[in-house]
Amino acid sequence: MKTIEQLLTTMNLFKNINPNEILNILNQLNPHTKKYEQDTTVFHPGETNSLIGIILKGSIQIYKDDYWGNRSILTELGYGELFGEVYALTNEILGVTVKTTAESEILFIDIKKILECSKLNNSYIQLVTNLLSEFAQKNLLLTRKIDILSKQSTREKVLTYLSAQSLKSRSSVFDIPFNRQELADYLCVDRSALSNELSKLKKANYIDFKKNKFILKKQ
Repeated sequence: MKTIEQLLTTMNLFKNINPNEILNILNQLNPHTKKYEQDTTVFHPGETNSLIGIILKGSIQIYKDDYWGNRSILTELGYGELFGEVYALTNEILGVTVKTTAESEILFIDIKKILECSKLNNSYIQLVTNLLSEFAQKNLLLTRKIDILSKQSTREKVLTYLSAQSLKSRSSVFDIPFNRQELADYLCVDRSALSNELSKLKKANYIDFKKNKFILKKQ
């Protein structure tokens, strides 16, 4: 079984950092791990948080509920991905819920500790560089969602989302991380309208699907 430091060498946050340095860096960031059952809330809206979570096992979903309980799913993250960095660095009150979608193990670190070091060696500088890269990736994901939500019809939202997933997987055959209700929440559409549109697109031979597996077809 891999140790935590062996797992971390494969993660983007610690990319291009000497494996022998990883534990030294971690020891400066108040690390601790915690295990969660499926459907357990990790972060609650309204809280403040100074920690970044790194998923060692399992997966999480980040979503936002409005005052009336309408849900919008922002993203789902899995092994090797991190979350909470924006709130950890800004001290903003959380406006989202983070919940596990599978049995999970999460490593928490206090990223602000890296900024308190009086001397930054190459490994620390690389960590900050990787963190900035993570910010850029999250911004790209947000931009993609804005592109989806800017579409007026359910059909346009569905096709834009599926096209993006196809590009991401570099294949016309791919799995999506959402069930139908979650996909409706992500696209901000009614579930019945989503199911109806998927059926129409399948009948028109634009797509085929079975559960979470989709196939895009050329017209």
